[in-house]
Amino acid sequence: MTAWTGTTSSNLRPASLPLTPLRLGQWIKTHAPVEQIREIEALAETVIGDRQQAFQWLSEPNAATDDKAPMDLLGDQSGYDRVKNLLLRIEYGVLT
Repeated sequence: MTAWTGTTSSNLRPASLPLTPLRLGQWIKTHAPVEQIREIEALAETVIGDRQQAFQWLSEPNAATDDKAPMDLLGDQSGYDRVKNLLLRIEYGVLT
């Protein structure tokens, strides 16, 4: 597994040390918007209906997020709102 270092999710780069749950947890505490991530993960799991598929959706670029992973948009209010609104549109079948 590759470890990632950086100051934001959009400029992550591989590190030489392996990624462990402890290292990931430490990175999240200091770099990531933890509350936004928790809320979006829970909403994605509810909307998609499967935890693993929800994480996959959040981590893969898609056209609705300008070919960025939805998780990469988190960190500011506008990105959070965009991902949340997209998930709610999916939930209610509004795809345009």
